[in-house]
Amino acid sequence: MAIPYLQVALDNLTLDSALDSTRVQADHVDVVECGTLLSFGAGAPHAVRCLRALRAAIAAERIRDGRTVFLYACLAALRASEE
Repeated sequence: MAIPYLQVALDNLTLDSALDSTRVQADHVDVVECGTLLSFGAGAPHAVRCLRALRAAIAAERIRDGRTVFLYACLAALRASEE
């Protein structure tokens, strides 16, 4: 593989959405990054395996950036379980 020139970070919330984004961009990027939100939503190992089928993929999580979204997702799940 040649040295990558362009990398795109996917911070989609679902794997289906990330795969759709990757299909649209696959011909224009060298590396797809499984971002923090996607790692939380789909699980980094599973997401990277799925994305790798379309393009070279890596995982990069920054807990600091995803903590608010993760907190709200946990609170929403808790509220839904109480209803």
